[in-house]
Amino acid sequence: MKKPTDEWCALAEKLFGVHHIEWERPERVASEMQALLNATPVQLSRNRAVIEMRLQGMTLQAIGDQWGISRERVRQIETRWLRWARNPKNRSLYPNSCEQVVRYATKLKQ
Repeated sequence: MKKPTDEWCALAEKLFGVHHIEWERPERVASEMQALLNATPVQLSRNRAVIEMRLQGMTLQAIGDQWGISRERVRQIETRWLRWARNPKNRSLYPNSCEQVVRYATKLKQ
């Protein structure tokens, strides 16, 4: 059975481009990724909503059906948030603790 932290760790893996890793403290990754999501600017509120729905286990198709858009458009919206979160210019918006996840994920990629 999947734990709630599994979804957050999957988001961190997608965000930082690392896959199938064992996070030392998955609950900390979950709380830091939640803090990063909370730091999303108002202009990206739709993107944030998509990420939150995805974390609840909703498929692209289910979100698209709910919003009356295609699943491809939902994927594009999700990708836009990931691009925003990856942008080094936005690191100043990250909660301080999230930097540790960034450093750890970057170390794992090398």
